[in-house]
Amino acid sequence: MAGSTSLYALSPAHVLLLAINFASASDLESFISLKCLHPKVLTPAVTLTILLFLPESLQPSTYVPILDSILGGPEAYSTGTDKNSLKQVEVDTSSVADLSEKIVQAKVERLLSVVPTLSSGDNGMGHQELVSEWLQIRARNIDTETGMLSLVESLLSPFVEKLKKVDAYYNGTVKVLSRLVYEYDKSVESSIGEESRDEETVRKLTRGLIQFEALPVSSGVKQLLSRTSNDTVIRDIITLIIPYLCYRDTNTKMQGWRVVWEWLVSQDLRMNYEAFTNWGGPQGCGEGEDILMRQYSSTGMAACYLCKEVGEDIWAMMDKIQKRIVEVLGQWNLQPPISQKFERDLYAGHLKPKPTTSELLSRDNKLTTPTLESLDLLGYLIYAAHLLSLPLYFTARIRISGTKDEQKAVLVRYVRSGNWMKRTDAEWIKIVEAARWLRVPAGVFEQLTEQNLEEVLARGLMSAAKFKIVEDIYVKDPAHRGVLGVKKLEEVIIDAFQEFYDNASNGNMTRGGMKDAQLALQVLYPAYSKSPALTRAFRLLNATHALSFYSLTLTPGVPLLPVQVRINPDPLSLLGRLLDQNPALYLQQDKLVPLAKDLYFGTAPTKPRSIVEEQHEEGEVERRVLGMCIETAIAEDDFDTAYSLTKSRLKTPEGNSISQKDGDGDQHDESAWKACFQAGRYRSHQPPRREDDALKRLEMQMELLAEALRSCPAVACNQVLSEWMRKEDEMASLLLKEAEEDEAHAAAALRGSSVKPSMIGVLPGGWNSSTSLQYGRQEKRMTGTMVGESEAPMGLFAVAAGAAKALSSSVRPLGVPRSNASAKEQGRPMVGTPSPPPSPASMGGSPPQRQRKRDILTSGLASGLGWVLGAQPTAGDGK
Repeated sequence: MAGSTSLYALSPAHVLLLAINFASASDLESFISLKCLHPKVLTPAVTLTILLFLPESLQPSTYVPILDSILGGPEAYSTGTDKNSLKQVEVDTSSVADLSEKIVQAKVERLLSVVPTLSSGDNGMGHQELVSEWLQIRARNIDTETGMLSLVESLLSPFVEKLKKVDAYYNGTVKVLSRLVYEYDKSVESSIGEESRDEETVRKLTRGLIQFEALPVSSGVKQLLSRTSNDTVIRDIITLIIPYLCYRDTNTKMQGWRVVWEWLVSQDLRMNYEAFTNWGGPQGCGEGEDILMRQYSSTGMAACYLCKEVGEDIWAMMDKIQKRIVEVLGQWNLQPPISQKFERDLYAGHLKPKPTTSELLSRDNKLTTPTLESLDLLGYLIYAAHLLSLPLYFTARIRISGTKDEQKAVLVRYVRSGNWMKRTDAEWIKIVEAARWLRVPAGVFEQLTEQNLEEVLARGLMSAAKFKIVEDIYVKDPAHRGVLGVKKLEEVIIDAFQEFYDNASNGNMTRGGMKDAQLALQVLYPAYSKSPALTRAFRLLNATHALSFYSLTLTPGVPLLPVQVRINPDPLSLLGRLLDQNPALYLQQDKLVPLAKDLYFGTAPTKPRSIVEEQHEEGEVERRVLGMCIETAIAEDDFDTAYSLTKSRLKTPEGNSISQKDGDGDQHDESAWKACFQAGRYRSHQPPRREDDALKRLEMQMELLAEALRSCPAVACNQVLSEWMRKEDEMASLLLKEAEEDEAHAAAALRGSSVKPSMIGVLPGGWNSSTSLQYGRQEKRMTGTMVGESEAPMGLFAVAAGAAKALSSSVRPLGVPRSNASAKEQGRPMVGTPSPPPSPASMGGSPPQRQRKRDILTSGLASGLGWVLGAQPTAGDGK
């Protein structure tokens, strides 16, 4: 609600809160209207107190008329505004209208408690006292909040001649400050132009008004130095500080110089450089000059230690400050510094993580006490900080109190700082020499052994691909070859190799990271060392290089990375993917087997192996790869290749029976027997062109199943035998069909002949035609499968398979005893030769029948190996 009527209705508490709000918002028009309507509430003392809420940055000319009205007396104060004009003023009371009296009263009390209380009050003293006190408080507030001396001058200047206290305050503090500092630097102000005295400039001009008012020596010194710059530091010290302190007593003077030293140390190094290179110290100051000169020297050393900046110019200035201190104290110029023994503990106690000015300027601080030892240390540390590009104080902490790990971390940072990967050979040689100097004689890395230092250097050189330098220093140079040692150098090389290898984007070792990995190994391998670790890395490199020539991805569309090869828990499984993604590769076993061996031994843990153990592992790898090739051939419907690999290349462990293998499951070669089993159970997608082809295929598969049965674990025997039985049933079915076809063919042939079918079995030289046809075909198939059979010693299962093959070469009727197996011993002609006339017994007996391979193998399993499987002898065997 707005308007004069609502203003009259406000309570005293509401009036006070509203007046404070107007003052805080610099709404002086509304404030004056409120003051005139409520003069009993807003008395001169209350009005001046509320005016302290005005923003300190507000121009004094806007509220000086209010002060003039107070000085004009009660009538001028109450009639300072035409009441008729109040009706034209819209005063917003909404900020307090809805607040209760209790809330308003609490807010007023809280707000008034934060501003100074006028000591004069309304105790009968004149308004001049009130205004004078208010002006001083207001001037301090402006100085505190803004530091703008121009506002203070604008505030006080209208009352200089009217109010005595204001006049004294102005001339005794503000004018002194202006005369001692700002008028002296009037040339600086004029150089920047009167119009350019912006807020920041004015803030610097008015800093320290309250201190000058109280006139303590420390505050006075700070104020005198508040505008000192690098260009004026010498002039201000000589023409302001020294005269100002010379008027003080000895104790006060020493206190003031202490403030000067602390202030100087807190400035940047450039200002200290000007002070210490162009000023010889506080000489000629009378009593206490020796003490002041020592403090002067300590201040220069402390300024160096406290400097957090780095750079060529910084270290050059530190070096000149150190030399200047030596000259001033009459000591010699340390160039170069002479290394001296000193107690680390004496210095370490003064090296706090965050040093303070007072600690460094303490008389007990050995680090900044100007002695030969401390100045010598400072000289070494300055050059060390220059090399390491570190702040001087941090370098001192590493030198004096750093642990081995801390010093090593700094060394690693130094070796690998900046654009270290692109350093030239000459730059790397400088780094190596500087690092050795930092250890001895500088002592920055004295906690590190010589081997520790050389190892860090070698690792940096290897990571930067500076293999020639590493070879020259640590392999060919006798002075350093023994420091690092071959074993440690191998470790460094292997780590660098792995870094290059893992970061390579392609497996080809003729470019990129793989090329660097190869060059890293060649520092020692094979000319100087063929250790297992280096050999392992070289084989991994060869395997990865070989893989890069084929199409191989683990994620579709993303090429295989070398690091994926190294971290693969089963690297040989990559060959399965390789065969899947390169269809004809299974025909190139001569390339895959060496690749697989390199891949296996390049990723297998490095451990001592005997020749036998290595050959055994190579055999396992070869069998696994051939097994993969066999499976791929089967997947490609290339059974002939799978059979050929199984019979000619896949060698299963021999000499171990199933009972022996059961004792140690690891003896089983999973790859071998599974490959045989997969090939044996294979079913072609294309039907055979002839029945003889189907029978031959079945016989070949049954041979493979026999091989699987020889090397499979006992728990898999049932599975293999089940497949054998299925193949046996298939063969029986085909043979039955074949027999029926032969009999039908023979019957058709006899219908056109005069020979009776019943006479065929008893005529001299005759035999059953179907039998001869079947035997001829069977003999042809069996002969074909016998080519290339192994003659190696066999186990029990191998004996069974060998017996089957041996028996198949001598076809005899199933009913003929083994003692009569030989045709020569029985007086019978061989198959295909004329037969003698049969005896009556033979004429009356059954016609001879052929014995098939499946019967022989089945009989052998039942009579020879059946005990393993629980098979029973055939009826009539007699055993």
